[in-house]
Amino acid sequence: MLVQKHLKLTLALILFLANGILFFSPVERTVRQQVRLSYSPGLMDHSPGFPEPQSESTFPTALRQGSNPPLLDSIFKYICASQILHKDIVIKQVIWETGWLKGKFLMSKNNLFGFRAKQYLSFSSWQESVDYYQNWQKTHYLDPTEDYYQFLLRMKFSNSNYPAHLKSIRYTATCAS
Repeated sequence: MLVQKHLKLTLALILFLANGILFFSPVERTVRQQVRLSYSPGLMDHSPGFPEPQSESTFPTALRQGSNPPLLDSIFKYICASQILHKDIVIKQVIWETGWLKGKFLMSKNNLFGFRAKQYLSFSSWQESVDYYQNWQKTHYLDPTEDYYQFLLRMKFSNSNYPAHLKSIRYTATCAS
């Protein structure tokens, strides 16, 4: 286990020196892996070859809670104004899937959630991506008593570590009443 962590750190340093990038967003890592052709939003494999995305506690101070990027706050306000359920989890999905909005691949497509059907979907705006999520949720989340993390696993939104990754993110904004 300790050796594996050292290997990850060594690989991260090599990637940093080679590419000038220390951490890749989940989607950017996935693009470097074999692309799956089946529909599955946000299906990410966190292989040992790439460092895990940072949770808020290890992310640069400028992006920690209390100093969130203005775009993230705008996205959260938009989610709050929507009919999306479990808004606190959904904003963490945005953070995870886009690497705190730093992932160039998904951000260039305005795709905040990693939705794809053979290829990653592109949206004309990030608001359209949130609207798409709302419609996706209304279509698939039919039992509001179901644990939302379990629902995301059932829908194959990602791998079995996804709930733990989302829970590790320290974004605690709340919707205004």
